[in-house]
Amino acid sequence: MRQDHATSMKDSPKLRVRERADAEQTDRNTKHSAGKRICMIAYTHYRYDQRVRRAAEAFASRGDTVDIISLSEDLTSAEETINRVRITPLRLGKYHILEWFTGKQIV
Repeated sequence: MRQDHATSMKDSPKLRVRERADAEQTDRNTKHSAGKRICMIAYTHYRYDQRVRRAAEAFASRGDTVDIISLSEDLTSAEETINRVRITPLRLGKYHILEWFTGKQIV
């Protein structure tokens, strides 16, 4: 009689639902372990702002792909990778955007 009870439990709808839920959780864990793609935009210089660097490098160290768009140090800066963080420089000075909005030249 016990074997019949065990066999009927395997075919139970509740058990099948639980097995599907476990499989979906495993799929989610597998997707997360592959890492996420993160894009950060910083209105600062990446090399000199430690808050931005620490955050980006923390994401990269856990396996995420990190892209940063930040101000360039000079107008000729090229795209580069530092500590697994890809930096795309925004080729304009820190106060040029204010000139664009106000129409006045900032010295």
